[in-house]
Amino acid sequence: MNLIEQLGGYEHLNGFYKRAVAHGFTLTEIKEELLKYRRQHNIFEAGDKVIIVQKVWGEDPWDDLCYVFNAKTHHIVGVGIDISVGFGSSQAYRHATDEEIKAGKRLEVNQ
Repeated sequence: MNLIEQLGGYEHLNGFYKRAVAHGFTLTEIKEELLKYRRQHNIFEAGDKVIIVQKVWGEDPWDDLCYVFNAKTHHIVGVGIDISVGFGSSQAYRHATDEEIKAGKRLEVNQ
């Protein structure tokens, strides 16, 4: 299966591309907007960088940056939270901020 077919077929992909270009967007801008939307609406996808914010298994919250991954699709980006087995609740972790991603750890003060 070629790339066009993997992305939904020629008509679908061409229509998306034309709409994006007509509105002056680049693929990088669309990617950034999708991440911004996920952060605002507490949506997590494979590859998202997250921070543990609650105690897990009786341990203190992790300071390290973790990655959401999905073992069912074999999209493993790094160590972290496996969304395919329903790890905890979305309240146990949150999206890392740009500053935390740059630092590679949680920046807020531990409580």
